[in-house]
Amino acid sequence: MPSFTRLIRFESAEDGQIYFADLGADVVEPPSEGTQVRAYASLDDRLAGKAEKTVTLGKVMTSQYVS
Repeated sequence: MPSFTRLIRFESAEDGQIYFADLGADVVEPPSEGTQVRAYASLDDRLAGKAEKTVTLGKVMTSQYVS
């Protein structure tokens, strides 16, 4: 089963779409806006390892919890 170590959800600077990227175990700080990352349009694509695309990191999305 594919796995990830540091998953982020972010908006692409190019097209404003939401993507997922695994930053990898060696990354301590999140990348800054404008950094190019390998990303996937959905979490399912990421888990399947298909449709990878290089995009420019825009706004990182935060998790929202409902209490």
